Amino acid sequence: MIDYIPQKYSATNHKKNKSSFRNRITQILSLIEGVVFYVFLFFMVIVVFMCVRSTNAVRVVFGYSFLTVLTPSMSSAIPQGSLILIKEVNPTTLTIGDDITYIRSSGDSVTHRIINIYENYKNSGKRGFETKGIENTIADNQIVPAEYVVGKVIYSNLSLGKILLYIRENILLCSSLGILTIGLLSFVRIKYNPKRKTKINTGAG
Repeated sequence: MIDYIPQKYSATNHKKNKSSFRNRITQILSLIEGVVFYVFLFFMVIVVFMCVRSTNAVRVVFGYSFLTVLTPSMSSAIPQGSLILIKEVNPTTLTIGDDITYIRSSGDSVTHRIINIYENYKNSGKRGFETKGIENTIADNQIVPAEYVVGKVIYSNLSLGKILLYIRENILLCSSLGILTIGLLSFVRIKYNPKRKTKINTGAG
């Protein structure tokens, strides 16, 4: 009996340690799966958001817009290819030096810096904004009426812009890889789930 008790205790500990290890693996895989899923969802939502155009060339949802910068006119502050986050603001709060996105008469969106402000522009009772690309030698040829301003740039990121550009150009490939990765993580997590193993063993008994 004295020799048997330590062996039984050791076997019990081994089972507990194995179950604990499987629990940790399952938790880690669940965390990774969740992160991959939400990152994948985040990028896909933004891609769809940017691809679907509204009537004024910029889609605004809950007061915010996402765009990518297509030209180098602001490259020292916002490099070409960057993702920018635009927030709708009251035009009366804008100041010289703010970077804004506005709509041209042609319907195109432009992101430039305010270099001058005209109060009561053309007796409209509203402001007009003179803008300029930082890298351009001259100001934009038209004053921007307040109602043409989409909003103020509050964030930009070149890396995110490059990732989104790649996803937009390879949407089917990226979607397939994302779905396969999430599916594989789910399969491995379920396989390592100690509760599933216990149910299988119980059913077999």
